Amino acid sequence: MPAFVPVGVPAAIPFFVDSGPIATDVVNLFAGELAATSGSWHAQGELIYAMVNRPVGQSVTFSGASVQSGLILTGEHRPYDRKSGVLGRIVPREDFGLSSGYGAWEIAARWSYLDLNDGDISGGQLHDVTAGLNWYLNRYTKLQLNYIRAFLKTPGLGNSNADIVALRAQVDF
Repeated sequence: MPAFVPVGVPAAIPFFVDSGPIATDVVNLFAGELAATSGSWHAQGELIYAMVNRPVGQSVTFSGASVQSGLILTGEHRPYDRKSGVLGRIVPREDFGLSSGYGAWEIAARWSYLDLNDGDISGGQLHDVTAGLNWYLNRYTKLQLNYIRAFLKTPGLGNSNADIVALRAQVDF
């Protein structure tokens, strides 16, 4: 056990959902995404569906989905790059600390779902809801604060929930 883990606390936290290894002949993966942006508001959603053909046993299917939206409180716009098909980076009008700039502030929310149960595979089913506050200090630096409420259904083990508070500091170039 690593030295920084207190006594009685598990050193390794298991995954919420996990199908385990699956012997596979062919996997067909279908996915779709949709994004929109208007002024300071943006949204994005995706669906994913996997059909797994196995050499032994029935074929199984797994699915997932997510929807997220954000509103930039300081009025900036999240651009959409039509050529690459992705939402771009939020760039503050004024960097934090320069000329009394505040950077850019964004509130965001997300819902996601993953189902890894089918046939004899009991990988679990997970729903989660996230509320977030993002602070873009400049083009390259972001601080995130997220609250996540996760709802897990595991066949044979029952239901469980988790409350997660996550703080992230990001610097990229």
